Amino acid sequence: MVVSSKYMVSKKILTFLDTHHVSYELVEHRQVFTAYDTAATLHIPLQSVIKTLCVSGNRGEVFFVLVPASKKVDVKKLAKSLVCSRVSLPSERELSKKLKVKLTTAPPLPLGFFYACKTVMEKNLCGLKKAYLGSGDFRFSLVVSPKALAKIPEMSMGSFCQ
Repeated sequence: MVVSSKYMVSKKILTFLDTHHVSYELVEHRQVFTAYDTAATLHIPLQSVIKTLCVSGNRGEVFFVLVPASKKVDVKKLAKSLVCSRVSLPSERELSKKLKVKLTTAPPLPLGFFYACKTVMEKNLCGLKKAYLGSGDFRFSLVVSPKALAKIPEMSMGSFCQ
């Protein structure tokens, strides 16, 4: 899919998805900052929005975790899935330093591959035909097939939602 240069969506993510044969649709909407706002703005169920969480492992590594926005993460199951003794939410400052990005102006790209971080996706997402993923721009979402995302070689899968 070709995207006009007027869009602020990162070409990195679009090229990455194209390279991995993940088809997508770019959906423009009003500026939103939460998964809940995305669902409300697009008039879609909350469970069809993919929420990206960044967590730190006990050795200081950062992981990107993709979950249905309607679910909560069981941190013990997540830690086990990531082969960590524990996980925690890093501060914005810590995350900005580790990812080498300024988080106040734009959200990070939704996949950890761009930051040399492991990305793990909740298996339950694969039950959806399509889901809405952040694009790295507060005004656009990517409509993707979770099953196609799961086929990306670098993607790990786990069961850690409640």
